[in-house]
Amino acid sequence: MAKRRVRGRAIKAKLPCLTFTLEQLVVLRKALVPFEQMILTQKHPLPNADFALETVKHVQAKIQRMITLAAWRESVAFDANEMLILQASVWIFALSLEARERSAERDTLKQQCQTLSSLFNELS
Repeated sequence: MAKRRVRGRAIKAKLPCLTFTLEQLVVLRKALVPFEQMILTQKHPLPNADFALETVKHVQAKIQRMITLAAWRESVAFDANEMLILQASVWIFALSLEARERSAERDTLKQQCQTLSSLFNELS
């Protein structure tokens, strides 16, 4: 996050803290898979692909820890890179859902993606 100057000294901007439901965490975990695959299968590797993959692994571990420890009711801080990864992965996952056959599970996942997208947009 960017630093701001206040009367001659720099202070760090506050990281956004989010609270997710268990269902949202499961959707986020699923959404990170196509995002990671997209990075790995690029014909022309992206300049910061290693950094992006490391961030994806870090976010996956954070989500898994929240699910395992039943800490999904607690607020968790995410840095700017993690927020971008989460937001982009939800968008890519929502697009991949469009290619699937219509089903109740698909509709539920799409609704969760819309909810997550609106949550991320509120923070932007």
